[in-house]
Amino acid sequence: MASAKLTALLSFLSDIPRYRTEKPFYELRRPPAGFDYETATEAELESLAKKDNLEFSEQDVPIGNIRGREANFRLETCGFEIVHHASRLTDRLMMSAEAIQAYKNETEELLQKRLTGPSTWRGLIPEIEDNPLAVCDYRTVDNGDLIAGDRLIPTRIGEIYYVRHNRNQKWYWLEKMKPDEPFLMIMYDSDGGKGALLCPHISFQNPEAPETAQERVSIETRTIVITRREEERLLSDHISSC
Repeated sequence: MASAKLTALLSFLSDIPRYRTEKPFYELRRPPAGFDYETATEAELESLAKKDNLEFSEQDVPIGNIRGREANFRLETCGFEIVHHASRLTDRLMMSAEAIQAYKNETEELLQKRLTGPSTWRGLIPEIEDNPLAVCDYRTVDNGDLIAGDRLIPTRIGEIYYVRHNRNQKWYWLEKMKPDEPFLMIMYDSDGGKGALLCPHISFQNPEAPETAQERVSIETRTIVITRREEERLLSDHISSC
């Protein structure tokens, strides 16, 4: 039986002077047409490597186990929650294009029941003991903990939040997570209302995991949902009148 709270190392963006004048970024470079990996020199291979200005540091962080009190953590307030939802995708050997598309369809059906469009994170082994997912309660995240960074890939430029450590943050995990207990997490909500706008999350090495723990296998989906404000208001009014 795992303890109610364990302490583990989590990786955070370092709080260094560089990021006061320079935006964090990482860049993935596309190889030129006709590039031959077999005959390329070390210098040519190095030129394709990821380029970044990122610096991370590890911190010992207490992580609470939410097993048995999952109902206390809701997507709208904390930025995450556990739902009970079985999937036909249960093994890494099923990772064909058809199986992935079927899983996307399952996820769409699940998220149609939500007011927001979160991502999902699901284990694909009977129980996850090592390298589980840690999630941070949005209510304990200060604005100053979030540092926007650029994500540059050959086809587009995006943005991602990196998290700096703050002792006020509260992190959680689910002991022995099963495939039918996926996390729902808000990745970003542009509404800016009173609810959770995002959910910092990261996997970690569980110091209490047995040496015989099975290697973690998991799948994550990310969904973009555009909601009309008028429809959301009408639904909110309906819920309030019930």
